[in-house]
Amino acid sequence: MDCMSDTEFLTKYQEVIVPILLQREEADSQELVELVSRKTGKSIQDLFETCFARVTACVRTCLAAVQPDHLEDEEVQSAKCLNNRMTEILSENKVTYLLNHQLDRVIVSIMRLLFDPQHFDELCGVSRETLCDSDPPYFRISTVLKSLTSLQVG
Repeated sequence: MDCMSDTEFLTKYQEVIVPILLQREEADSQELVELVSRKTGKSIQDLFETCFARVTACVRTCLAAVQPDHLEDEEVQSAKCLNNRMTEILSENKVTYLLNHQLDRVIVSIMRLLFDPQHFDELCGVSRETLCDSDPPYFRISTVLKSLTSLQVG
């Protein structure tokens, strides 16, 4: 990974690490986000802005989830809480601004959550068999399409 310190590692991979930490329910997740904040020299607000596309994709998709995705009620509630927290930290206006300016990144991040072998080739033009299995969370085509539609509405 070519990182000489934990600070360099956290700085280099913050866009992957922070969204995972924010989605966790464990009591220490807030402390870990604060640790990343200290190590990278970024405020919590800056970390949310940096990771906005991935966090928004996961939140929107969890909120759009349909029964076949087997999400637990706690996971949906966690997504609602994370959405509220993001709005509190960034403000409604900032969230709207970031959504408008990072819409392409949000859409790509939502598409990365797609794992529906039956429809993958049709939607993405690539055979699912040529790709590695995705890491959870991942969703069926109906949920991904519903979350993409939610971007149009609000």
